[in-house]
Amino acid sequence: MERNWIDSEGNKAEIVLFSELEKEEIPFEVEDENEIVVAYQKDIQNLLKEVKEQQRIKEKREVFVKLAMSLLTPKQKQVVHMKFWGRLNNKEIAKKVKISPKAVQYRMDGALKKLKKYLV
Repeated sequence: MERNWIDSEGNKAEIVLFSELEKEEIPFEVEDENEIVVAYQKDIQNLLKEVKEQQRIKEKREVFVKLAMSLLTPKQKQVVHMKFWGRLNNKEIAKKVKISPKAVQYRMDGALKKLKKYLV
């Protein structure tokens, strides 16, 4: 069976059997796994472009976050990393850094203020 063809409008397409797809790839209920899906190359190319654009946006965000983090003091960076990457609460951070929870909150407030200024 020929799996690739060009339709009457010149769109390249491919026949895919539902039975060849993973369950997560099927966005709707299928009664007969021998039914076919027509996947237009144009749609696939648009999807790939969208995925690449999302990746570029993610990379840009990461650059902005790194730049904003570079503006923090070492003490602010420390509590931000422990809070968001280490998932520690203020008491846990205070114990590890050997400062009061109030001092942790003070550093965090200052850090978040700077980050919001540059990221929002």
